[in-house]
Amino acid sequence: MNNINITLSEDVARWLWIKAAEDNKTVSEWVSELLEEARRRQHDYRIAMQLLLTRAPDRIDWPSERRSTREELSDHPGRKLA
Repeated sequence: MNNINITLSEDVARWLWIKAAEDNKTVSEWVSELLEEARRRQHDYRIAMQLLLTRAPDRIDWPSERRSTREELSDHPGRKLA
């Protein structure tokens, strides 16, 4: 484990002590868990983005090889196009 000193404003430090106490943890434990969770989320996001970007695009199977027109796709039931 490494010790790291940080400087906080008085109101932030008070808030931090209260939050840690509410969770029945030391300030060190509370901050450590917060940072570990942030690191995990960042890692998970990077993995998900890599999977998404390396995936082949989905193929759309058009019925009878006919693609819908822009008007057909944007037409809403009960609305008439001008």
